Amino acid sequence: SRARHPAAMATPKEDAAEEDAFQSWLPEAKWPSSTQAVGCGLHNLGNTCFINSVLQCLTHTPPLALACLDDGRGPEPPGGLGGGPLMRRLQEHVREALTTGHGRALAPAIAAHVREVSTCFVPGQQEDSHEFLRLLVDRAATA
Repeated sequence: SRARHPAAMATPKEDAAEEDAFQSWLPEAKWPSSTQAVGCGLHNLGNTCFINSVLQCLTHTPPLALACLDDGRGPEPPGGLGGGPLMRRLQEHVREALTTGHGRALAPAIAAHVREVSTCFVPGQQEDSHEFLRLLVDRAATA
């Protein structure tokens, strides 16, 4: 299938094809034995709760988590993950969060790169989690 910008409108036929590809991929994907059902907590690094809440939601979204945890031996997720630096940081975060032992918390490395998501974000300043999610997904998908 051809790649398109996430904000571009898909035709009903394209939507159906993508849904079929996703539905056939998901049952083949397997949770690695090294993961845990609930990921570790995240440290608040000074007004990073908007980042933490988004990362927790994305980390616990099964299709994204499975794709991030894939070691290359499983089936490729439809559309792939993308290879940009933000997607790699998100993949590293998901892997670390789901394989770090219970009772531990980690510092979200993406917080140090918040301006890669958008220059409107100022480190240490309180921001909106919905806006961060929207921009992170858009930037990770297109970078």
